[in-house]
Amino acid sequence: MLLMLNLYYVFCYRLWSALQFLYCIPVGDTQFTVEELFGEGLHWAGCTIIALLGQQRRFEALDFCYHILKVQRVDGKDELVKGIPLKRMVDRIRRFQVLNSQIFGVLARHLAADDERAGVEHVRCFPPPAAPHTA
Repeated sequence: MLLMLNLYYVFCYRLWSALQFLYCIPVGDTQFTVEELFGEGLHWAGCTIIALLGQQRRFEALDFCYHILKVQRVDGKDELVKGIPLKRMVDRIRRFQVLNSQIFGVLARHLAADDERAGVEHVRCFPPPAAPHTA
């Protein structure tokens, strides 16, 4: 069980990457997007967990959606892949990438401010009281 929890913490960014991939798939006209249902709350939660675990760089380097975005920029194709319009998906990925960058920026500023305050804090240590001598 401990190993499974440890693996979860190590690979948390992959779980968020998979969820983000699902969010980036364009929905039909009669369906709601994840933004319409939950706003930016899910992105804040995912990015916060990734930032607190120190996995931001791994996430940005190995995210599935970011990889699709980079490949599409190079080849420039606009195809229908398994019923999913690639151009619409890439547009959603780009919007989520910008949102993630903004969230990570806000988190970095606040987490850095907490780290700076923690470095300045002085803790005074007192020795334990001496036991009274019994006669």
